[in-house]
Amino acid sequence: MLRNPTQSKLLNATKITGRTPGGLGIGILNAVVGNTYATVADSLGNKSKILTEPFSNYNIIVLDQQLKYGSDVYLINTNVDRKKYYNGANVTGGGIRLNNKKSTYGVQGDFAISDLLSNNDTLKNVAKDSLGYKYHLFAGKISGKFQFAYYLDAINPTYNNNTFGITREVNYYKNGAYISVNQFKPFGKFLEAAENITVEEVENFTTHHIDGISINPFLNATLKSYHNFYLGGEMDAIPRTDYYEARTPGRIFVRTPHYITFLGFNSDARKKFNFSISGHIGTTALVSPTIGYNTFWGIGVTPRLRVSDKLSFELSTELAKDNGDRGYVDVDEYGTIIFGKRYLTDLTNSISIKYLFKNNLSLSLRGRHYWARGAYKSFYDLADDGHLIDNISYTTNHDFNFNAFNIDMLFQWQFAPGSSMQLIYKNSIYNQGDFVINSYSDNFKNTIQSKQLNTISLKVLYYFDYLYLVKKQNK
Repeated sequence: MLRNPTQSKLLNATKITGRTPGGLGIGILNAVVGNTYATVADSLGNKSKILTEPFSNYNIIVLDQQLKYGSDVYLINTNVDRKKYYNGANVTGGGIRLNNKKSTYGVQGDFAISDLLSNNDTLKNVAKDSLGYKYHLFAGKISGKFQFAYYLDAINPTYNNNTFGITREVNYYKNGAYISVNQFKPFGKFLEAAENITVEEVENFTTHHIDGISINPFLNATLKSYHNFYLGGEMDAIPRTDYYEARTPGRIFVRTPHYITFLGFNSDARKKFNFSISGHIGTTALVSPTIGYNTFWGIGVTPRLRVSDKLSFELSTELAKDNGDRGYVDVDEYGTIIFGKRYLTDLTNSISIKYLFKNNLSLSLRGRHYWARGAYKSFYDLADDGHLIDNISYTTNHDFNFNAFNIDMLFQWQFAPGSSMQLIYKNSIYNQGDFVINSYSDNFKNTIQSKQLNTISLKVLYYFDYLYLVKKQNK
């Protein structure tokens, strides 16, 4: 592969939005993307092009009608039409939210139907439709000191909106309920506080097998000094069934229960210098093939400095470690699915600088370095029932050392109400190897010496006020 663009060429994009005097909101977006080709060469050096993304037409239409008491009803349609026998799709969704007169109780219902249009490779003129659906139901007390609700989410196995959206999981029911107690008025040393607990059950949409039950408590409070802190947790009541980690249709991985506690603190954001700190610690119960517990943890610190009303700085550091994560590795020559126990370390450093020349003229600069490394310590065979069996003969190296380094600069000028010009510069570096580097300085030096992608773009957005133009013409 000599060249493979990571972005498609946008030929045109048009957006129309507005709301009628009767409260009907209308939004229309159309975008057209041109053909994208990868350049390849054979063993003799002969070059050729391969179509990786065809000419495509994207459309979104949204209708949203406001009703009394904060209620509303909406309808949305997304459509993708691709040429050259590539998949197209059509997804239609809608919903309604109804509140009582005092907006203390509410019910909500949402639905969506997906229609994936794929073409058969042998009969390219014949299209095959694959219909899928999902829905969401909600009912509860939505305001006041004491609140509660029940919800149900469901997605059938064939729902697919990934052509113009994203759905990470399908084929499940989620039944959940929560209770919350809120203190909106100051009391003691507190300005406000809220605590809630959520219980959720997940089951397979097709078989109705219970795949997991989780319990999630959470507390959030703000002091009269405007310092804020929060504390929460997550625990599994039973092992969780994972239908995706095995990377093979029909195979499952049974994840043992895990327990997580997280907390955080945010200092008074009104001060010139303020900061946030957060952390989590958790354990995973191990029952196969060994018995015990694996501990994982993480911490993040973000100091901020507002030098003046024009200049501000923000730094951020996040570190996470897991010395017992288990997951998919490979499939061996016998068709056995191999899993591994790996020591994982994730480190993210970022800096952000903002400068405001005038109210309508600003410059922002952001740099971010993400470093992830993993070293495998042992390997297992995945059994048919989803549990793990020791494999002492597998020795293939699957260690990894991944880096992503990005610099983004944005110069923005708002030259009229709702209208702006943006000059954007982006620098990106992606580096990956199978040798773990433990020294941060050596790893960073190796990263910035890798190939870089630099892009500069100019975006001009001009807002036309239709009503202003009509009034001007009538004068």
